[in-house]
Amino acid sequence: MSMLSRRTTLAASTLLLATPKLLRASTPAPDLRMILLGDLHSGYRRTARLAAAIQSECRVDSPTVIIINGDLLEGGNDLARRSGGEADFALIRSLARHAPVYVTIGNHDCDLFSLHEFIQKTEAAGATVISDITNPLYADTPYAARLCRFRTPKGITVSLSAVATDEKALYEKASRETMTIPECTTYANQIAYPLISDADIPVLLVHAGFVADRNILATSQKDIKPFLLHGSHDHLRFTHAMQDGRMHLQSGAWTQSFQVVDAFAGRPPSEWTVRDILTDHVPHEDPELANIIARIRKDHLSANDMKIIGKLPRDMNTDQAGLWATEQIRLTTRADAAFIGHTTFGDGLPAGAITSWDIDSFLRFDGGMSSAHIRGDALTRLLHNRCNQLDGSTPYDHRTGDYLYASINPQTDIHPDKKYTIAISSFPVSTQSRMNAYVGENLENITPIPGIKLRDQIEKHISL
Repeated sequence: MSMLSRRTTLAASTLLLATPKLLRASTPAPDLRMILLGDLHSGYRRTARLAAAIQSECRVDSPTVIIINGDLLEGGNDLARRSGGEADFALIRSLARHAPVYVTIGNHDCDLFSLHEFIQKTEAAGATVISDITNPLYADTPYAARLCRFRTPKGITVSLSAVATDEKALYEKASRETMTIPECTTYANQIAYPLISDADIPVLLVHAGFVADRNILATSQKDIKPFLLHGSHDHLRFTHAMQDGRMHLQSGAWTQSFQVVDAFAGRPPSEWTVRDILTDHVPHEDPELANIIARIRKDHLSANDMKIIGKLPRDMNTDQAGLWATEQIRLTTRADAAFIGHTTFGDGLPAGAITSWDIDSFLRFDGGMSSAHIRGDALTRLLHNRCNQLDGSTPYDHRTGDYLYASINPQTDIHPDKKYTIAISSFPVSTQSRMNAYVGENLENITPIPGIKLRDQIEKHISL
């Protein structure tokens, strides 16, 4: 183990004994409270609310830990890039004053810095980094601890191990040659799980998406001790207790939600209690973080960034705004239905005046639209199986990981043998593998729609 790894593991043991500043008691007291979140992506509209909500969930009568499962940062956010992620690291410092914080590596966490710099800054802010990524330029030296193991004051052992997505193309290009990333399923089953298996509370943290989570769960040995698998990367939110005692969770994205898990040693994870917390329902903000975000907006956003594009009558979170944008595309193209890949969108849209920066924060990836034809029976399957998997209401067996925001003309009567015209964002149909992942159906006559760009259409409909 590297010096960094030894230091990181030791830090974990020390941090757990810290007493949370904010007191909150209820019965029965769990052996460990875990506050789980991920895919924050520098989503600053709700960061101050998120911090306040997490602080209010820290306990005094049993240990609490906070786990951020990858993609703390988002290089596509101009404010994050210009400020060097100041608000993101301020969030870590704020949370670390209340409970130990653990951070895994997501594919966007080297958007602003090298991986080594990201880890340095994250640990300087008070967190412990866990990762399976090694540096091939230095004999595959680990960047951070691959295991964090500690014992609570009552003698309960807790082990955390992390698995990063092995799709190198998803990481910042400049960092790819500095990373060796093991294949997810093999590493999880042969290395990560054995590292945590003897703990009273074993937790596997996977930042690779639902399909990778499912593969890990499907290929793990059936006689192993039950564990909690917390996943991220696909921006999903659900809770699934498995019949064999394991638990599979994902906690949402963009600082809009997190999960509180009360763990009890001696019970399988499927019997632990899980609560979803939506930050839109939080009535107050952390004042320090609110002030930091207000200051960096003032310091780093230009007059052009703050140019008012138009107005919206209501605040919309990511899902609401994504569905709204998809509907605008359907209306513009006059298609029977419209579809946009879900990770196209970021931080939602506020009520009132909408600035150019608000649109930058909402639209992560601009791009064109394509038209295509699809049979009615295939359109029905597409709408049912690959669309609008927004929250925990989607049946677990129907989840696909990547999905599409969908809008269909309410007057459309779908007949199995009839062909329909759809508009779809170009990325999900740009390669066969992407079409398999997002669409899962045969589309005919896929043709780029001239003159249609997502940002132009969003701005047009906001300014109406």
